[in-house]
Amino acid sequence: MQLTDTHIHLNSAEFDSIRQDLIDSCEKRNIFRFIIPDVNLSTHNLNYTSAFSKFYYAIGVHPFFICSSDRLTEQLVDAGRYIAVGEIGIDLRKKLPELPDVELQINAFKEQADIAKNFNLPLIVHCVHAHDLTTGILKKMNFRSGGIVHGFTGSCETAREWIKLGFKLGIGTAAAAARGDRLRRVIGSIGIENIVLETDAPNPRLSPEFKDSIPECMMKILSVVSGLYHCDINETAYLIEENINRTFLI
Repeated sequence: MQLTDTHIHLNSAEFDSIRQDLIDSCEKRNIFRFIIPDVNLSTHNLNYTSAFSKFYYAIGVHPFFICSSDRLTEQLVDAGRYIAVGEIGIDLRKKLPELPDVELQINAFKEQADIAKNFNLPLIVHCVHAHDLTTGILKKMNFRSGGIVHGFTGSCETAREWIKLGFKLGIGTAAAAARGDRLRRVIGSIGIENIVLETDAPNPRLSPEFKDSIPECMMKILSVVSGLYHCDINETAYLIEENINRTFLI
């Protein structure tokens, strides 16, 4: 069995003192691939290596950072070895007043998605309270490279709209939460061919002891998903890994 964490901010400063221990701990639980999404164009400096694990990178500016001087360009994408553009998107949470203006977010998303389209790269999308808006933009762009909707917790209808656009749904800790019944029903109804697994580490839902909690978290999510599809855990892992390979052409 091999597993991929499709969304882990491995370059976060919170991992600096335990990064290799974390990788070693993940490998012991058969987690050998890591997709590292960008938030502020920092992944161009990354080149992690391991005897067993593989590291893949996406580049982009997260909506939290679009008011900075960081701006994705075709030159940056062309100079790298990226498998996706991301983490980009639109976040309309009213409880986060520090979020950039909606129009700024929309323009930044369009600009970065257009670059991804030009390079035939999939997207890693951050979308909060903005699914109709974001899918509408991609439809108008005729975006056909697909990608992942990171941290999906939406409805069946929303899931189907993303799937029609060629996207997989990133399933994380919310699927294993005590209050995750609605999300689990959604996951069970859409088909295993439409999902991938992620931790979004480091995030507030994981314990401070990242080295141990991340592999445990991945295994818990996998176990929950396997139960929803009434599928052997090894077969579930295989099918999800195939989803990842097709999405990112790896």
